Amino acid sequence: MKILLFLIALIPFFSGSQSVYRFNNYTINNGLSQSSVNTILQDENSALWIGTQDGLNRFDGAKFEVFNSDEIDGIDDPFITSSVKTSDGKLWFGTKNGLTVYDLDTESFRTHSPNNKKDLDITSLSIGNPEEIWISTANQGLLKFNP
Repeated sequence: MKILLFLIALIPFFSGSQSVYRFNNYTINNGLSQSSVNTILQDENSALWIGTQDGLNRFDGAKFEVFNSDEIDGIDDPFITSSVKTSDGKLWFGTKNGLTVYDLDTESFRTHSPNNKKDLDITSLSIGNPEEIWISTANQGLLKFNP
């Protein structure tokens, strides 16, 4: 009987601790370049950078701005697979063809590609120590890039 009273006393504690979360769903109808998202990264200005198979999207909380390889210099591939941010505020994006960096100060992109002309096919990125970028690839193994 004591155990039953104890469990009944705990019911308000557990039911009152539930939080209500609200989600918004954004699609191509809202301006996203493609509905399949591969990576999300937040910049110093609180904008979200969203990588898809059809370009890079910057979302400021109200609207999307699309950056793709057909229209923007410095982006060599629209298929964005991964992302990291370095301590200097630069945003790095892995693609099928190389490693693309966005500099917030100059608002410009630049893609670094291997000298051997093989596609990197980047699958993930990680920051090492000190500020090295570790690149996991589908066909060239693990690479270390020092910006």
